[in-house]
Amino acid sequence: MTFIYQTILHTPFWVWLLLAFLMWRGWQRTKPQLISPATLVIMPLLTLLLAGRRIFITEASASSILTTLAGLVIGIALMMVMKPGRSAQWVEDGRLLLPGEWVSLGLYFGLFVMNYVSGVMSALAPDQPLTRMWTDACTIFNGASLGFMGLTTLSYFARRPSSVKA
Repeated sequence: MTFIYQTILHTPFWVWLLLAFLMWRGWQRTKPQLISPATLVIMPLLTLLLAGRRIFITEASASSILTTLAGLVIGIALMMVMKPGRSAQWVEDGRLLLPGEWVSLGLYFGLFVMNYVSGVMSALAPDQPLTRMWTDACTIFNGASLGFMGLTTLSYFARRPSSVKA
């Protein structure tokens, strides 16, 4: 219990702010809402940064690039199977009416946990590389999140009627 307490205590405050932001965004997604196109791209951009960071910290190894690509394929396949936002509708003022869903909350929490645990493990033993299996799992999850959220967002924009102002 002391280890967990010390880990939480020594976590920078901004990390908890990030968790609060992600949970707030995820909770918002559980209810129908009107959002602007700019708001729509926030989370895909965040996942792009996470995937890019993961590739960068592994020095763009072939493994990290391949696992990111594998994650992208998984995320795109999940998006195509689940078809999130099928009932989303663009309104005349240029905003998008999204139905409520729970996938985003789980995805945001998963992104936080995977990257938080990686950060803690790296901080505890900076001279010890993370295990290959853990690194690959994080890279695949980040890539899958990017594929899922990125393609979902692109599909919203592709379905925007020309009568809706940009």
